[in-house]
Amino acid sequence: YQVLEDVGKKLKSRHDSILDELQVDGIEDFNGPELKIRTRTRVRPGQHAPVSRIIRKEIMAAFNREGLTIPFEKRYKFA
Repeated sequence: YQVLEDVGKKLKSRHDSILDELQVDGIEDFNGPELKIRTRTRVRPGQHAPVSRIIRKEIMAAFNREGLTIPFEKRYKFA
């Protein structure tokens, strides 16, 4: 969870809309190639949607920097 915690610290210092650092609650679900990790972040009222987009963007950037990959499920369509 260290990468996620580092993202939380970085975002808290850069965005006034974020009131508390990102908290990692743990793994919520395993489902095939999918892994859900539950996080929480307190933000100013009305800022949930924009902050959630920023958080997801920063998490993906951090994963890429660290060489962490997400195994996307391959889907095939036969015509």
